[in-house]
Amino acid sequence: MKFLMVLLAVFMLGGCNMEGKAPITSELPSILPSEMPSILPSALPTAEPTIKPTAAATESPVALGTYITRILDTDPNRVNNLQICASVLEGVTVGPGEEFSFNTTVGMRTGEKGYEEAKILVCGEREYAVGGGICQISSTLYNAAEDAGMEITERHNHTGEVHYVEIGRDAAVSFGEQDFRFRNPLDVPVRISITVENTEVKAVLYKIVTQA
Repeated sequence: MKFLMVLLAVFMLGGCNMEGKAPITSELPSILPSEMPSILPSALPTAEPTIKPTAAATESPVALGTYITRILDTDPNRVNNLQICASVLEGVTVGPGEEFSFNTTVGMRTGEKGYEEAKILVCGEREYAVGGGICQISSTLYNAAEDAGMEITERHNHTGEVHYVEIGRDAAVSFGEQDFRFRNPLDVPVRISITVENTEVKAVLYKIVTQA
């Protein structure tokens, strides 16, 4: 009996290497990455972002002040000067608190810009100069600006009477000497519109209100 027990012990200590088989070990075979199961979790459904279109902002011009003067001197050169000057001022916007300058905006009146010689008033006398007549534009704009509640910061009277506005309602301009200026006291922009047609000069100041 003892012999059988010793024999069994020897058999177990020998690793049971019977029939040329490899000994059994307690180590588990390693699993290569390529042998790992390729099971990916299913993608969770994602909610599409909701984008609400934003309405484009629109500008609503509201007329604040308007003034019209008649063109009594229809000299073609003078009318040409009025039209050139008006085209420069058309659509000019003055922001809140900003100051408008006629001379800065219009610039020097020269033949290169298309201005021609026409009558001007100097010390009460009629003379000719390139750009003559555009004081009718500045005077018309002055009255429209005052009607619109703008703060007039610079204005000059002519040295004599002019035919397009009453005495004291004119705004003489001379580049580098006399300017017409006003400040926009509103919290919104103001846009200038000047038209020369049908023997009239028309100035309108619009308040620009932006609506969503």
